[in-house]
Amino acid sequence: MKGRLASDSAVVNYPALKTTITEIITGSRLSTREQEACKGIKASPAAPPTQETTCSFLGPVFQKATPARTTYMSVSWIPPTSNECDRCFSQAKLLYTDMRKSVDVNTLEVLMLLFYN
Repeated sequence: MKGRLASDSAVVNYPALKTTITEIITGSRLSTREQEACKGIKASPAAPPTQETTCSFLGPVFQKATPARTTYMSVSWIPPTSNECDRCFSQAKLLYTDMRKSVDVNTLEVLMLLFYN
């Protein structure tokens, strides 16, 4: 490990690799010399997924429909130290005492909903 991190190691003194990495990050075009320098770090292209074609008119019927992704409302506008957040966690702490540690998760959620509203 010391050989790789030394100030005179081959990677540190290789300017083509340094400029190549900088240009990859910025999205610039690479010269031929820089393309050769980054040949070792280039990822292999992934094979495109093959899709089976069906000749039958019943093919689309038996294909599984992918459900639409659920979108959630962004809660990034609530600061983590807001009064609402503190109040919610304080009430959860009061509700979730030592005697109620065996409560089912769904039951606890319903109790929190009723207690908070």
